[in-house]
Amino acid sequence: MATSLVRLSQSIDPIAHWASDRGTLLVVVIEDYIGHEDEVADLLAQFHSLKVNAIFVPPLASNHSMSQSHFAVLSKMLAESGLETKWFALLDDDTFFPHLEPLSTALSSLDYENKDLYVGGLTEDWGSLTRFGLMAYGGAGVYLSAHLARKIGNLDQLLQCIEESPP
Repeated sequence: MATSLVRLSQSIDPIAHWASDRGTLLVVVIEDYIGHEDEVADLLAQFHSLKVNAIFVPPLASNHSMSQSHFAVLSKMLAESGLETKWFALLDDDTFFPHLEPLSTALSSLDYENKDLYVGGLTEDWGSLTRFGLMAYGGAGVYLSAHLARKIGNLDQLLQCIEESPP
């Protein structure tokens, strides 16, 4: 997830609904992290008090757009995960899951062990379609099999992807 401090603080309750006590890690790039370290620490403490396992990090580069930071968070997710991780999710800050079991069931039914899987819905935003092309992102999330995430999420590969894509 990549977002601003304000938007993340506004999303704490919906995120806690689906992420609390799940044994998963929420990694968030906070665009305005630098210069707001005390507020970031306070917000992280609130997430932890709601039993959301989260870490907050500054953007990889100050010149990255929000969409580039949204993708760049994958490198931190990989650094914080182990070999037991099967899926990586890139989510918007306003994503809400009433219940995670249907999503978990759907993802586990896919042949993800040794395949490069990129799962998500096509955006409905015409401007984004014309700018970025036909791809899934945002909304309820994009889910990458660990096999694919480990290929594209190493820092050098990730920076090359960001450099080649529009901001």
